Amino acid sequence: MSMAGERGDFRLRQLEFETLLDIINELNSFDTVSGLLDNILIKSCGILDAAAGIIIISDLNSDHLNTVSVFNIDINLMSKIIFTQRKGFLVALKNSRKTLCL
Repeated sequence: MSMAGERGDFRLRQLEFETLLDIINELNSFDTVSGLLDNILIKSCGILDAAAGIIIISDLNSDHLNTVSVFNIDINLMSKIIFTQRKGFLVALKNSRKTLCL
């Protein structure tokens, strides 16, 4: 690998590390969970260089998933979508208990 490539990789890792430190430092500065989730989503989209993002959390009383944070997605569109854990890739996601980045 060339020196320029190594410098680029180092700078990318440094940016990722600094962003994670920002997230950790900000955990204590939020009064509400929704504000914290919004901030985590925005920072995560920055790390992943994503144009948009969504955080969905399972409802303990049903198989539905609730949208708790949205970044750069039309909220009116999201309110019409019902996420369920009974069909599709979300079944495997529920069983694995892991996060998913699309």
